[in-house]
Amino acid sequence: MNEQDFYFLQDYNALLDALAEAYNHLRDKSGNCSDKVNEQVLLASQEAVVKINETNKTVKEILKNHQSISDYLHEFSSFLNELEDSGYFYQDFSIQQEFLLEKVYPLFSLWKNNMQKCLFRYIAH
Repeated sequence: MNEQDFYFLQDYNALLDALAEAYNHLRDKSGNCSDKVNEQVLLASQEAVVKINETNKTVKEILKNHQSISDYLHEFSSFLNELEDSGYFYQDFSIQQEFLLEKVYPLFSLWKNNMQKCLFRYIAH
């Protein structure tokens, strides 16, 4: 792996962590913040999901020799399809909060943990 790929995977990993932080905020702290702040965090989380999806092709190319990478990326595609089917990108925050708690957060957390196990083999020092 070259240096550019290494930094790309580090940035990708940071994006996964940032999305997890956004979901943690929406799950745990949303009641302590204004609706405007919560809506901004939700919008940022939606943008992060789109960015992850866009970069998955490059991740697959970089990690093409890793046996499980295709499975992990397919899982993310399924996760994204479920978000789209649920109206995640179009509903207001009050409707989405319950969906985040019950579906999005658990699915994303499981996927993120598996994906990061794969990534850490390449980016951990």
